Amino acid sequence: MTFGTLTNLIYSEEKTTEPKIGDGATLILWSDRQAYTILEVKKSYVIVSRDNQPPNPRKAYLRKDGNYYLGGHLLKVGFRDNYYDPHF
Repeated sequence: MTFGTLTNLIYSEEKTTEPKIGDGATLILWSDRQAYTILEVKKSYVIVSRDNQPPNPRKAYLRKDGNYYLGGHLLKVGFRDNYYDPHF
């Protein structure tokens, strides 16, 4: 994967923790990060909702590499971070 910032690259390499209901998660985009909360945990996916947005639960699927992916983007479980890059 490629990322637009060093911070996102470092976050992508961190180990994912075991998800629990109520835990934070971060969707890592090119240079932005979006904060999510885990609403439900299943064997092959988690249901998450974006923080500070109208409720819109979405499924993030577990892949063989041990990470969750939402719409093709990496979702890191265990920390919650929201960042909008004003340069793009």
